[in-house]
Amino acid sequence: MYRLTSRLSTELSGPLGELLDTVSRLGRLSECLVGSTVRERLERGQDWADVAAAAGVSERSARARWNPQRVRRLAQDVAPSALGRTTGPPAAARLGSGTDMLVGALRQLPGTASAAQVATAAARAGLSFDEADRALAGEDILPWDRMRGLVEQLGGRSEDLHFLWQVSLQASSPPPASVEEAAGRLAAALRGMLLVAGQPSLDEVASLTGVSADRLEAILLGRCVPAWNTVATLASALRTDPSLLRNLWDGVRCTFSASPHHFPCGGFLLG
Repeated sequence: MYRLTSRLSTELSGPLGELLDTVSRLGRLSECLVGSTVRERLERGQDWADVAAAAGVSERSARARWNPQRVRRLAQDVAPSALGRTTGPPAAARLGSGTDMLVGALRQLPGTASAAQVATAAARAGLSFDEADRALAGEDILPWDRMRGLVEQLGGRSEDLHFLWQVSLQASSPPPASVEEAAGRLAAALRGMLLVAGQPSLDEVASLTGVSADRLEAILLGRCVPAWNTVATLASALRTDPSLLRNLWDGVRCTFSASPHHFPCGGFLLG
C-alpha cells in the first residue's frame, strides 16, 4: 500500500515470474484501494450517481463493482495471510526488524484501508499526510506521543503497539510498579504481535499452540500470566522471536516474587 511501486522498479530486470507477480499484486491492491475509497465516500453521504459519474460508468455497473461484499472480498484478497502456512522458512527468518514488525502491525489498523482514511487520521493526529505515510512505510519512527496519536486515530489501541515501537528503537520502559502493570505490559505486547501476524483467530492460534482459546483470551486480556514455555510457544506461533518477550515475562515474575507468594510453575490468574 505504501511505496509498493518501488518494488516494481527493482524487479524490472529480475525474473519475469517475479515481475508478473508484483504487477498482479499491485493491480489487486489498486482495485482494493478504489473500492475502499468508494465505500468511504458513500458512507460520508455521496450517492451512487456521483460515484458512477466520477468513474465514467453506469450507476448499475458502479453498484455491482463496489458493493460491500465485493469490497470486503477485495480487502481479504490483498491482506496478508495470518497463520495458515504449512511450509516456509523458520520463524527467525520471517521475523524481520523491529521496524518491520511495527509497520506490519500498523497496516492491520482499520484506518489504513485507504489513502483518504490515512489523510484524515493524520490530520486529526496533528500530522501531515507525508509524516503519516513515512511512518506507515517504516521510513520514520515518530516520537511516541505522535505515534500514539496516529495509532488511535487509525482505530488502534496505542498500548498494543507501544512494545513494538520500543523494539523498533531498542528502547525500554522503567520497571513495573505492580504485578498488574507487569502483566498488562506482557498482554499488550502479545496483542501487538497478534497484529503483526495478521490477526489470526484465537481458534487458529489454539490449534498451533495447544493452548485453549479461552485461556488465550485470558492471556491477551492480562487476566492470566502463563509459564514462560507457554509464552515462548505463543510467540513462536505468531512468528515472533520469543526472546523479545523474556524481559516482560521476567518483569511479571520479579514483581510477583516481591509479594508474599511464590511464582507458580504453571502461571497464575489475576483478579
